[in-house]
Amino acid sequence: MKKVLIAIDYNPTSQEVAEKGYQLAKTMGAEVCLIHAISDVAHYGMRYPPFMGYDGFDA
Repeated sequence: MKKVLIAIDYNPTSQEVAEKGYQLAKTMGAEVCLIHAISDVAHYGMRYPPFMGYDGFDA
């Protein structure tokens, strides 16, 4: 496998999913592709807290 796609959202388990996906990719020597999905456009108007070292989003 050359690439591992890790899809996350603001679900509380997202950090664990990202960490497990990263470990899987690292074990296989694969590139990591991270995608953040938001299911409801209204969520873009919210203030998100920092997540996994990245600043939050403020629309």
